[in-house]
Amino acid sequence: MNKCFQKLLVAAFMFALTCCAAIIPREHVISTEKLTTTLQQQFPFHWEKAGGLLKITIDEPVLTLNPAMNRVGVNGHFLAHATLLDIEGNFTSSSLLQYDPKQRAVFLQGVSLDSLHLKQGNQLAGMLRQEINRLLNKYAVNHPVYRFKPDELAILGIKVDVESIAVVPNGIMLHLRPL
Repeated sequence: MNKCFQKLLVAAFMFALTCCAAIIPREHVISTEKLTTTLQQQFPFHWEKAGGLLKITIDEPVLTLNPAMNRVGVNGHFLAHATLLDIEGNFTSSSLLQYDPKQRAVFLQGVSLDSLHLKQGNQLAGMLRQEINRLLNKYAVNHPVYRFKPDELAILGIKVDVESIAVVPNGIMLHLRPL
């Protein structure tokens, strides 16, 4: 094969790669429905402390999106059982999002317990606030809100990586870049 033809093949290949890169989407939205389905599959979430003297169950998660603050909210119901006392209520929380490339997953980051409403037992609100906040942060570290399938981060055979994440009204938008 002559050198001119080889150079022409290399140039054509590079041109084809450039064209493919140009048609690769730079954004991908994970819909609210997909996020909600994942969230609901992970609950109820149970936790015990002090050998079972304090048990907390979180259930009925509801996903909320706050694009203006770039935060995702998880609101829900909880039931705390402490020896002879059952306390239940509702909470709202919010957090940022973080992409972990090793796990190919999006996680909640820096969960903040925004409000806690008890149906009874208000004298325990401070202690419960601390424990539920700890529990939500523990949940966030171990449970992604979305995990990509192995081939999902490849478009037209070209692997892509997540550059950043933004909360949008219909889900979360991933800004992608070819690898």
